[in-house]
Amino acid sequence: MIDKLNMRMADIRREMAEYSVKANLSEISSAQLRKEWKDCSVARKQSVYRRLIREILVHPAIRLLDVWNPDRVEILWK
Repeated sequence: MIDKLNMRMADIRREMAEYSVKANLSEISSAQLRKEWKDCSVARKQSVYRRLIREILVHPAIRLLDVWNPDRVEILWK
């Protein structure tokens, strides 16, 4: 019972953060968001990501150079 309540509370917190992002993103500049980013909660950051990013693609590595290469990552914005 407690686990279900905790899961429900977590879901509600995520929803609240998402709704506040929808309202706040249109009211805040990107410079202001960058300034406040380090103080944002994880839930708020996740909501911002969900609101702005449609998809993240990680392209295949080249076999000989099988090391992490950030150039393989492509962010598709909404």
